[in-house]
Amino acid sequence: MQKIERMIVSLILASLLVGCHASSTQQLRGLQHDEPLRIAGVWQLVELHDWNSEGEDVSSLGVHAPGLFVYTPNGNLSLHIMTEHERDLIDRDTSDAELGRIFRPYIGYFGTYDVDYENMTITHHIEGAKLPNRIGRSAVRTFYFEEGDLILDFTNANGWRFFRRLKRIESL
Repeated sequence: MQKIERMIVSLILASLLVGCHASSTQQLRGLQHDEPLRIAGVWQLVELHDWNSEGEDVSSLGVHAPGLFVYTPNGNLSLHIMTEHERDLIDRDTSDAELGRIFRPYIGYFGTYDVDYENMTITHHIEGAKLPNRIGRSAVRTFYFEEGDLILDFTNANGWRFFRRLKRIESL
């Protein structure tokens, strides 16, 4: 598992370096006072659910999919989630077919973010992504805090509900 975790951290750091175009003196986008300190940090994904409009949990990544969300104090973000099933492949050779199957559901993007505490939303402004059709889009995520965890809980226009429980592993 350490090999996968190192790979995720390397991907996140690389995407932050590529995606960081904000200077250290740049104004915080849409954030007031100490608000970024509540969100800024490295967050480990500990629970994931995707419910379709009929209420069925159809999460292709798995409930315990490994992932990291990085929100920097100056408004940059990097997000990576892979399937929990990739852990099964760590200690053995992997065929091309298996690699294709496991990389399809991978979620990864970077960009900037804004926090609206009045409406309790985080907006991800996607500048680079595994899926090219997400580049240039903004994704609004409803959030709240529960027992120190950051909860992203939002519904899309098709009635699908997405739930992500994140545990802070590092403050920035």
